[in-house]
Amino acid sequence: MESAVDALKLAFAIFIFLLGLTILFNMASLAKESARILISENDKTNYYEYYENNQLTTDNSRKSNSR
Repeated sequence: MESAVDALKLAFAIFIFLLGLTILFNMASLAKESARILISENDKTNYYEYYENNQLTTDNSRKSNSR
């Protein structure tokens, strides 16, 4: 009976370890993505392209042909 209890304790410890490892990798991924966004937003050489409404492509031609 003691070996079954020890096996359950070991399984629980492994589960907690894997859960912590998963959270660690998830947080590292989120931190990397946040750093990438902050760097790209603060980049002085990042330029935006502005378009007028008539230059944007729309699906109006496709909708009118399907009637």
